[in-house]
Amino acid sequence: MGERSGGSMTFSIHPIGYHYKIYGAPLLLSWLKNVVNMEQWLITRAFKKYFHYRELIWSFVRRDIHARYKGTVIGVFWSVIHPLTAFCIYLLVFGFFLKVRMPNSTSVFDFALYFSAGYFPWVFFSSAVTRAATSIVDNRNYIKKVAFPSEIFPCTVVLSESITLFITLLIILGLSIALKGFSFLLLLIPIVVIFELIFALALALFVSSVTVFFRDLPQFLNSLFMVWFWLTPITYTDAMIPGRLKILVYINPMHHILAFYRSIFLHGVLPNLLVLSAFMLFSVILLGGGLALFRSTKRQFSDLL
Repeated sequence: MGERSGGSMTFSIHPIGYHYKIYGAPLLLSWLKNVVNMEQWLITRAFKKYFHYRELIWSFVRRDIHARYKGTVIGVFWSVIHPLTAFCIYLLVFGFFLKVRMPNSTSVFDFALYFSAGYFPWVFFSSAVTRAATSIVDNRNYIKKVAFPSEIFPCTVVLSESITLFITLLIILGLSIALKGFSFLLLLIPIVVIFELIFALALALFVSSVTVFFRDLPQFLNSLFMVWFWLTPITYTDAMIPGRLKILVYINPMHHILAFYRSIFLHGVLPNLLVLSAFMLFSVILLGGGLALFRSTKRQFSDLL
């Protein structure tokens, strides 16, 4: 396969018939190029497939919503009432009892805006990923009997949960306009939503495929997201974190997503473009990894379900 000659190494890839003479750094660059090309191919193919089955996906989204709220009077709005009730309780405890405030502000309403811009996007993210973990197992009958791409099931859960996100974002928008006034930067919120959807879908693909092999994963995720919630500055501000523990915030992807929302809703400024670009790259790479794992394991689903 390979032989060393002087200071170089020649690789022969027999199935393709090409020969590469690689020196040090070009080896890494070549590998990265192959990874990027593979990611691009996987993501492009996946979105073409999602677009092709868009009517089927929407049908499953409607079925999921109908099944969850069948027979109720207000239907899908229950998905908003539950997080809104929890929001009010958290605000009462942290905003009024513990008197948590934003830096350079004594207003509980500023903290309410800060908290809402973090809490509601978090509720969507955690609900989407934890519910997606069982999306393949819950739809075993379709996977075992009908030939269509099983990737639509985690996507369906993410889209179904996104309805709650859209409704709660309207609440945050109204609060932001009431407290800070209208800003044209608010028009950038859909971009942040897309980033969060991509990140949630990437993790949904990972956990849904792994759950087929390890059925304890959904239970583990419930505990993980409880810990993750308190490690993310949602009920407290960045300024309250001790210096030695700030590294836990910087490596937390959800901290950056919530910071993007808060930059626009609360501060009326553009998010840090460098961090935004880095997060976009991270999410796309993670999505490609999730798709690759899903494609490599889906052949075994029907045997294990």
